[in-house]
Amino acid sequence: MLLVLTVSQIVMTSYSISSLKAPDEMDRVQLIFPFKDQGTYYILHGGNNEALNYHNKDPFQKHAIDIVKLNKNGTTYKSLFSAHLLEDFEIFGEEIFSPLGGKVIKVINELADEPYKNPNENNLGNLIIIEHRGIYLYLVHFKSGSIVVKEGDEVKEGAFLGKVGNSGNSSEPHLHMHAVRKRNGIESIPMFIDGSYLREITLLKGERQIAWYSDKLAEANKKDYRWRNKIYRIQRTTAPSKRANKIA
Repeated sequence: MLLVLTVSQIVMTSYSISSLKAPDEMDRVQLIFPFKDQGTYYILHGGNNEALNYHNKDPFQKHAIDIVKLNKNGTTYKSLFSAHLLEDFEIFGEEIFSPLGGKVIKVINELADEPYKNPNENNLGNLIIIEHRGIYLYLVHFKSGSIVVKEGDEVKEGAFLGKVGNSGNSSEPHLHMHAVRKRNGIESIPMFIDGSYLREITLLKGERQIAWYSDKLAEANKKDYRWRNKIYRIQRTTAPSKRANKIA
């Protein structure tokens, strides 16, 4: 694939490589990727720096990530002429699978899905919280009524949980994830998915790998915040293996 970088992208990339290293903390949680479908998944926000991850300023969700899905044209919605109905987004309704095994301690499932770019800032959205050895994993913005587990259930890694929606404080359909540990209060801890700390500069090989997009691909989206300084995409190129998406 042709690699075309503007000066601003080169500067941003250099900045990212020097400052967005994976956290050195030993306290981390190992997860598997929460989707099993083929396609291109994009980390909309993620990393250990506020420049590329606005969550980073909040100690509770410092290492959070937001995952969306792109089509072959590089957009999160199915057509450039989309009316931006929720059903128009590639990831809306996609099945979510548990990134780890543990006990379900909290479920919210009845909140309405909000219209595009009309987030409800009064609540997080439909969610599942899974406890695993003192770590609490939050999965947020499920589609209304789609969650199939209940509080108290023990879930296995890879178990079906529900579907992606746009409930709560969400501008467009996506899956938000972050992990916390209760120790001297509540602190966010890094999530390593298939062995990697996901951020704009993460290089994944094998079933998911980096796809570099030229400026032309983003031209139709130049007014959309999704594309500013976003030159890396996480791409799934083959069907998942039985053991959840190992890094090659």
